[in-house]
Amino acid sequence: MSGIKDTIDEDQAATMPFAARYIKCDPNSHDLCEANEHRFRAQCWIDRDDVTPPTTQKDKPGGQVKWHPGFRIHQLKGRSMAMVILTVMQDAIDTWSEVTIIEGHPLEDEHWHITGHYDNIRSKALTLEPSVGKCSGIKEFFPERICTTPMNGRTEFTPRANPDGTSLRSILKPTPNGFVPKIEAEILYDGPDVPNPLLMVPEGETDVEAIVSNRRRLSEVQFVNNLDTSTHSNSATSILTNQSQHLRGRNLEEIKAGKGWELQALPGNCDGTATGICGRLKSSDCLLYGHMDERGGIIGNEMSGWLVMNVPNVTAGIIILKFEEWHLGRESTVTEGWTEVNNGEYNRALKEVHTPLPDDFMLDYAIDGEVTTLNLEQYKERLSVTERVIETLILLDDPDMKESKDIEVAFRMRNCGRGCVWKVTHLYWA
Repeated sequence: MSGIKDTIDEDQAATMPFAARYIKCDPNSHDLCEANEHRFRAQCWIDRDDVTPPTTQKDKPGGQVKWHPGFRIHQLKGRSMAMVILTVMQDAIDTWSEVTIIEGHPLEDEHWHITGHYDNIRSKALTLEPSVGKCSGIKEFFPERICTTPMNGRTEFTPRANPDGTSLRSILKPTPNGFVPKIEAEILYDGPDVPNPLLMVPEGETDVEAIVSNRRRLSEVQFVNNLDTSTHSNSATSILTNQSQHLRGRNLEEIKAGKGWELQALPGNCDGTATGICGRLKSSDCLLYGHMDERGGIIGNEMSGWLVMNVPNVTAGIIILKFEEWHLGRESTVTEGWTEVNNGEYNRALKEVHTPLPDDFMLDYAIDGEVTTLNLEQYKERLSVTERVIETLILLDDPDMKESKDIEVAFRMRNCGRGCVWKVTHLYWA
């Protein structure tokens, strides 16, 4: 903010660069910076010949409230970060040029390889003393070795890089007939949106993007899918869960993936990029909203049967499930009308349907076919609510695991009918 002049009044603001207006206001004109017309520039739809929205569009997106900073602050932060990146890139190019002029091509590894630097950071992180930082403070809830163990994960939350490869559905085991939950919603239209005047730089103002991209406009950039990078991701999510006694049950039935699970997620390439095409649902009342934020997941209830996942490359004996139990009472559409698990396809009889989480509620989970059963009391002891609406269970904690292997993980609910609806959102492992 140090380089931003105060906005005093409307007349004075008109003399300032567009990007600097209404960001920092004189104490006597604070309302100018708080006014929605100065903080937000957005609209929900621009008429076009080839697409007619089936849902009436709003004038502007929702969420234009005082605690949201608006486009000017985001623009300032974005440009500040971009300036740092461009500066270090220029330094790198200068170094490349200066060294190769004298030493010739190719540029020696010492000038651009960062493997040694990376390995130095990684080795120190893996050997940190528990007293360093705050991670060890949560050892009461999950294995402390998580603090120094690279974690892998899959989720249906968006936006995220490489959406297909990092999804939960990418590790789901199909049912015997090949069924895997998929996104049922369809995108209303594909391709880029028509130019939006509210996203354009006003006439006569500095066009930063045109300068740094040699006047190549964003609207001219063709949509390109993300490169398929590694689907393993380091996780810094706080996942807490209590250890408690459990009932070890015999595996009395073959574990088959249930067909009653459904996928809740936005359609499209929800990778968080400016060119990502995501959502655009027929039911949307603001098709130009462009926000990819979706707490997606795989939803089911007792009737859905087993949810089975094939977890690759488990090396440290850690598997943690994150889910949302608070969908109790919101019935799954896939299992509507079912009175038996998997609609009777696997010929397993049910007990009487009960209200959500009754006293005889049971949770079964299986690691490579070995079933563990938790009754209601044991389930509550194991359940950890780490933050608001963040619920986790440790399914595997084996510090003695010596070699990497792929593990089949499954879980199901019993004695709660269609009333207890769970949404599985993440699986973490190492």
